[in-house]
Amino acid sequence: MSMSRPQDHTHSYLDDLTDVVDREMKRTVGCTDPSAIGLAAAAAAAAYRSEQQGLGLPEAPLQELLIETDVNIYKNAVAVGIPGTGEKGIEIAAALGAVIADVDQQLMIFRDLSEQTIAQARELMRTVGVIVSVREEFASLTIAATLVYRDGSTAQAMIAGSHDRILYTEVNGRRTVYQSDAAQELSSSEPLPLESIEWLIDHVTMIDEAALEGVREGFRINLAAAHQGLSQESVSGDVATIMGLYGIKDRVEKSTEQDNSPISDMDAISCARVRVAAATRLRMSGTNVPIMACGGSGNHGITFFISMVEGWRLEGIRPDRSLLHAAAMGMLLLHQIKQYTGVLTPMCGCAISSGLAVSAAVTWGLGGTSSQMLQAMNIVLSTLGGVVCDGAKPACAFKTSLSAQIALEAAKMAAAGVFIPEDEGLSSAAFPQLLESIRTLHQEGMAGFDTAMVSIITRRSGARRESSR
Repeated sequence: MSMSRPQDHTHSYLDDLTDVVDREMKRTVGCTDPSAIGLAAAAAAAAYRSEQQGLGLPEAPLQELLIETDVNIYKNAVAVGIPGTGEKGIEIAAALGAVIADVDQQLMIFRDLSEQTIAQARELMRTVGVIVSVREEFASLTIAATLVYRDGSTAQAMIAGSHDRILYTEVNGRRTVYQSDAAQELSSSEPLPLESIEWLIDHVTMIDEAALEGVREGFRINLAAAHQGLSQESVSGDVATIMGLYGIKDRVEKSTEQDNSPISDMDAISCARVRVAAATRLRMSGTNVPIMACGGSGNHGITFFISMVEGWRLEGIRPDRSLLHAAAMGMLLLHQIKQYTGVLTPMCGCAISSGLAVSAAVTWGLGGTSSQMLQAMNIVLSTLGGVVCDGAKPACAFKTSLSAQIALEAAKMAAAGVFIPEDEGLSSAAFPQLLESIRTLHQEGMAGFDTAMVSIITRRSGARRESSR
């Protein structure tokens, strides 16, 4: 049965596809999880400030700052660097948000922090402190910020569903409900059949490339981050060691979206691993560098965009297959996978989401069929299906770079006819079956992992507090 829709609706469906791609991409500075915590605190503080100004009253000093998160947000925010501060974690992120008290920058909230803002946040942490708690009953990706002021006022903000989706703010019981871009519906009355790889190929290739300029910008932004991460001033020991192991120090600087010069497959795959590692390490360490996120994650965006560019340097990429169309196709596959896993996951999303999407999209670029694109995803899932997410941190560079490597290797194998039989392990005969397997892995097989990981983190941090006394 054909998945195609009536021809007179095609233009609308192409608009819907580009809408999904555009919404998947978000500019961020620093890790999205602490940025979302800062945004929640800023939203509450901004609501209190607006209330006081409306009443013609001065702002009172802050008395309490409380942050409640689900287990995933806590896991991903507790050990990651905050841009411009040289510090890690939830407390400094929340304090900065309370000082900034402005939500206009959204997930760029920590970009170009002033010394005064940082000093005020540190003073707030010293005098008021930040109380952080984990609510296991919270749905994945939920943050509640509560600010109590010395005039008796209480301001609250709730973020849920996506990192920049402010559900509401509330000051002294008066609630303001926000409308979020994340809640917008597609213009089409029918759901897009994104579980059909054949349908995606047929329709994505009809999109005018001029409508995909946001994708081109994603390449530019994330490649720039990799370039900065490989600079002499920024390169980390692990990235330098990988470059030495692969012997690609001279070649790794040359890859850009416009550079289609032929290199060996081994060099292309090695360059992907090094450049993804460099950008990830830079971001997770708290460097003030912009990143184009996709799939709800900056690290997803790093893995996806850089791996796609390097994948287009593999031997056998067909000149009649566009990188922009392939990237849009991959991002739509990633979007569909995320419907089955959720935004934050117990398994490494760079492997199970970005890695799968890259492998399929690059396989298409190599001339592969929809069946071979599925086989590439089977290879990635069967290889990386046990890789867990143990929280956002600089060491994520090891996982993101491994995902890039395996994704490109899987694309080459699938395009060459390599496959995993459908009766083996996690292999599936169709994309919908693969999606259901991923859902089962996350919801049943890994159901207790995030709680266990939070226990490990809190036990470790408790031991540190004891040892510092």
